[in-house]
Amino acid sequence: MSFDYIIVGGGTAGCVLAARLSENPATTVLLIEAGGYPHDVRVSMPAGYPALQKTARDWAFWTTQQPQLHNRKLFQPRGKMIGGTGAMNGMIYMRGHASDYAQWGSAADNSWQWDSVLPYFKKSENNLQFTNDAHAQNGPWTISSPAFRHPLNEAFLEAGAAQQIPWREDFNTGETLGVGWFQGCIAQGKRHSTYHAFLKPALQRKNLTVWTHTLTHQIDIQPPRAKGVWVSRSKAKKQWVEANQAVVLAAGAIQSPQLLMLSGIGGPAHLQSKGIQPLVESPEVGQNLQDHWQYFLGYTCPQKITLNSAVKLSNLWQYFVHKKGIFANLISAAGGFISTQNSTIPDIQFHFVPGLGGDDIHDMAKQPKTDGFMLGLTLLKPESRGQITLLDNRPDSSPLIDPNFGTSSKDWQTLIEAYAIGEAIVESTALAPFRKTATKPKHRLNSLADKENFIRQTLESVYHSCGTCRMGSDLQAVVDPQLRVNGVDNLYVADASIMPTIPAGNIQAAIVMIAEKAAVSINS
Repeated sequence: MSFDYIIVGGGTAGCVLAARLSENPATTVLLIEAGGYPHDVRVSMPAGYPALQKTARDWAFWTTQQPQLHNRKLFQPRGKMIGGTGAMNGMIYMRGHASDYAQWGSAADNSWQWDSVLPYFKKSENNLQFTNDAHAQNGPWTISSPAFRHPLNEAFLEAGAAQQIPWREDFNTGETLGVGWFQGCIAQGKRHSTYHAFLKPALQRKNLTVWTHTLTHQIDIQPPRAKGVWVSRSKAKKQWVEANQAVVLAAGAIQSPQLLMLSGIGGPAHLQSKGIQPLVESPEVGQNLQDHWQYFLGYTCPQKITLNSAVKLSNLWQYFVHKKGIFANLISAAGGFISTQNSTIPDIQFHFVPGLGGDDIHDMAKQPKTDGFMLGLTLLKPESRGQITLLDNRPDSSPLIDPNFGTSSKDWQTLIEAYAIGEAIVESTALAPFRKTATKPKHRLNSLADKENFIRQTLESVYHSCGTCRMGSDLQAVVDPQLRVNGVDNLYVADASIMPTIPAGNIQAAIVMIAEKAAVSINS
């Protein structure tokens, strides 16, 4: 059995690639996904996604123990379904800062500069609010501003203004400093993932085949070429599928490097230690792991208006009948960006939540019933770098995920400096009517040592893993500026793993841009 293009991974990037590469009816495309279709109200309801964590729709990875975070292992939810993590994320549409792409341009070539990638952002976009030169309305992916303006979000924005943080109407022009309303991929009150926007309308094409519940074992490398893939469908016997033109990895920053290593591409010593014959020496496969890191400041709320008490008949009626209200909204609909160094480039992002999480935000059964709110303080450009390595040579084993966070003193300095700004916001006059008892932390922290200890105890990933198949113009890079794997013909990687440096903001929009750009490059 053969196809012109085989795409491994039906997530955010994979859905875009499958739709774009199958636009030519003379081209045959196979999309392979380990999970099933995302037919689940917890996917479609914008506020429902936390309930998907640790279910069959989640790979539910864990990191290794992190010495700098009190030896904690951190949970890493990843979508195991068509749409991938984009079917269970916070849906915030954020491109990042223009300076992010200056870094990419320096690492790769000028085709990755802001002005060069902007057309690819716009190609996918159907923006319901903004019609300026930074946006478009003709793409398949609906981007919208929050229709429901929660009073707690309004109070947060007022609190930000009281701290002299400027107002930001549009966060996606290349400049991001300020507070305002985040846009999200929501259409008519429902999640609009790349499955809904790109793949679903293309499923009627006879030249597009989608295999769900299919595990990819490895890429068949017959030097110097990728010839196809080995897969097993629904736990059936392993079978080989030939790629006439190319294999495209879109399995994400955790599993794309895992598949490369399982296929013999990586550091020779590491591969040999797992019983894998090295075929292509590429020691940076799995290295350069980056993520955003966040801690929360929070209070209980004396009013029963938050997400903690949202499951009531009036709200359910609003959502299921009218697709409106608190369940039709981004969980973090208001936020912003600041610089702790008085720079024009932000180093901290705010995620404000009109709801209160428990000590373990991933255990839905243990979330507090008491109303409250939280402000997430997110480190945007960490200097710490981690790695993905193999546990063994089995494709169904979880790889070893070591973010190695906290090895940079600058990272800690930025997180601690942000604490005072966040504290001033959550203790502001604007939020006074909604503020009762401190919970995160439970008492005032006065010393820098206490603040640092609190952050080390509570810091969590924002699940924006990237960088593990680094793109660059240098020979050590895993992929070149056209996203071709160095040392192998007809093999591409097109997902968050190719990012040389992490964007200063939520990364889903950048992943879609990468897929749009990759599809053009592969077709040409």
